[in-house]
Amino acid sequence: MRRFLLVTSDLPPRRGGVARYHAAVIRALCSAADVYRVDDRRHWTWLLLALPRALWSTQTNTLLVGEVLPVGTIAWILRRIRGIPYAVICHGLDVRNSLRVPRKRWMARLVFRGATQIIVNSTFTAALTRQLSADAARVHIVPPPLGITPALTRPAQTPDIRTSKDLQHARIIYSVGRLVPRKGFDTLIRAVATLRRTFPQVVLAIAGDGPDRGRLEALARSERLAVRFLGNLEDADCAAWYAACDIFALLPRELSDGDVEGFGIVYLEAGSFGKPVLGTRSGGVPEAVIDQHTGLLVPADDPNAAAGALASLLRDPDLRKRLGAEGERRAREEYSDEQFSAHLHAALV
Repeated sequence: MRRFLLVTSDLPPRRGGVARYHAAVIRALCSAADVYRVDDRRHWTWLLLALPRALWSTQTNTLLVGEVLPVGTIAWILRRIRGIPYAVICHGLDVRNSLRVPRKRWMARLVFRGATQIIVNSTFTAALTRQLSADAARVHIVPPPLGITPALTRPAQTPDIRTSKDLQHARIIYSVGRLVPRKGFDTLIRAVATLRRTFPQVVLAIAGDGPDRGRLEALARSERLAVRFLGNLEDADCAAWYAACDIFALLPRELSDGDVEGFGIVYLEAGSFGKPVLGTRSGGVPEAVIDQHTGLLVPADDPNAAAGALASLLRDPDLRKRLGAEGERRAREEYSDEQFSAHLHAALV
């Protein structure tokens, strides 16, 4: 029987989709998995000694590495010298980073060739692995489950945001994410600033924090837009804003350094609350948002297109209702914990 040792530094309490995905893997594998949390403060070559010891102490027999490089390099070496099998989990950005540098590209190819399985979060990420000569027969698409965040349990005591924040008559556009350039919050701020000329009752609320916050706050001031920067929210508060908003919007872009949105679970989170969503045609977003079916897609870095899409949603309550209803159905039926567990177990057999 295969027993896995998940090796990664990206685990809760860290925030973000990668940490949540790894937490979902641990839940799905249950007693068939243990965890080795990589210490980022130590050089990764230390793992050559640490991982064999960890396999022995946990009585696991297969490495499950949470990134292609550098942990995948250690897994490849250990398979060559000690015959230890390994599988790889890929999220998108890790593969893009490997593609950009010839030395990393060469090493990533070796890692993929030696892996028994390659788990990816989307067809977009699967296509990236094929650029590194990954065998398609060993690439398995396992999208993240909706249940990776407890916010989606809709707590019975979810706060009434509209009443508590005096937003009874507002049209709320809500967004969630780490405040970094890749997420496109600057495009969203510009789009909503334009939108307010027609819909003055619109309020933009952004949950999350990060190094780009100061720049975004300055942009909002220059656009004369009073954005509500909410910071990192507890699950119940995040759920309350999903429940209160009229539209969820996140407008990611692909950066020149390869940083890209590999999937976008937040669109499905919003959909689970029956909310229409707005995204971009970037990375794996079109897999999370089915254009004209669960939401709308616009080009990245186009605030005018985003403002137009938001306006069309605000003008058409029937469209909002239809997209929200289909988003809720898809989120609940296709992205459950049970579906994730079944797909992951099938991939790792």
